[in-house]
Amino acid sequence: MALDECTSLKIRSMIARLDAYIKRLEERYKRLYDKILFTEDCRLKEMYKYEAEEIRKIAKVLMTTKVTLEIMHGEQQLYHEVLRELERMIKSIMPELAIELKELENAAQAAADEARKIIEESIAIVDERMKWWGQ
Repeated sequence: MALDECTSLKIRSMIARLDAYIKRLEERYKRLYDKILFTEDCRLKEMYKYEAEEIRKIAKVLMTTKVTLEIMHGEQQLYHEVLRELERMIKSIMPELAIELKELENAAQAAADEARKIIEESIAIVDERMKWWGQ
């Protein structure tokens, strides 16, 4: 398997894992949202709101990572700076994925200007997708 095929396989694998994790968070968020709507206890409602907001924040980071990887994979280009930024963002949530991103980062060439553009584009896409999550 050539380096490009191996890298492509790693990216697809990370996207699939992120997608599965995001779906679990989305389901948890929906359950919490229902609890918020139907709970009369104000303290409990606030606790649910706080947890839902934390889930939304984590989901946004994971979705941004996923969309960025999809963009990079679609263009068949790897950007050193993008991978470094994603690794920094996800390190505390999914350390094993951060390690893989670090490995990809070491294999990629630096492209700082393009990296920021890709991250910003990913964040804009995720913001649009997350409108229903209640910003």
